[in-house]
Amino acid sequence: MTGSQIALTDRPDLGAALERAGNSGIVRTAAVAVVEGLGVDEIVLEAAATKTSGVDGAAFVTNRRILVTANKKDPSQFEFLELDNLANVIVLPYKGGWAVVAQLYNTYKVWSGFTEKAAKRVQFAAQWALTAGREARTEASRAVSSTELFERWKENKHRLNRNSLEELAGAMRSLYSDIDSRWWTE
Repeated sequence: MTGSQIALTDRPDLGAALERAGNSGIVRTAAVAVVEGLGVDEIVLEAAATKTSGVDGAAFVTNRRILVTANKKDPSQFEFLELDNLANVIVLPYKGGWAVVAQLYNTYKVWSGFTEKAAKRVQFAAQWALTAGREARTEASRAVSSTELFERWKENKHRLNRNSLEELAGAMRSLYSDIDSRWWTE
């Protein structure tokens, strides 16, 4: 087994998504490339096979992106959209199959060739990831209220006015201690 194939077996998230996608060779081949390109905290939520104009393809939804094979001869090349750029994901019947429509804020992207079940799985995973991402960002921003930020700013302003220039330089050095010390030499 190659390193990428071993990585496939080490990813329960991808294994479950591949199982739901069925026994598609193109999806499994594309999955190897997906594993190699995943970010540190990126997980695969869904995988699905597509067939557009007689050409097999694969789609993957992670907690950060939607990836769809972009080259009919090379399933390791993907077209992708970051979920942060999306407003919504819907599915529609399209030319005897189903299409996944990613609505960006000022335009949209359509991927077709899905079965109804696969399109709805991709839609559900993408909408779940969109909602979870928004909730995580909202919770992170709620950790500090605007009033608390203003109070911190006022306190820092008063502290700067009270402290001498040497104390300020010392505080800056300790704050940025991970920066190369040559920056602080005169």
